[in-house]
Amino acid sequence: MTTPEIAAALATRLHFNTFGGNPVCCAGGREVLRVIDDEGIQANAHAVRDPPPRGQMQTAAARCACAA
Repeated sequence: MTTPEIAAALATRLHFNTFGGNPVCCAGGREVLRVIDDEGIQANAHAVRDPPPRGQMQTAAARCACAA
């Protein structure tokens, strides 16, 4: 929604935004979602989401100076 004055000014200029539903971008987004579904990426993230057991991170940090 805009005023007639703004619409007239935009008619003589190139104007675009990222909210227009560009078909190429929509197709790319759909493909990403298809791959996530087909390869079970979301299910794998759910399966491995649990944090390491208590103390495991401290043990790893003690062995590695970079984690200190």
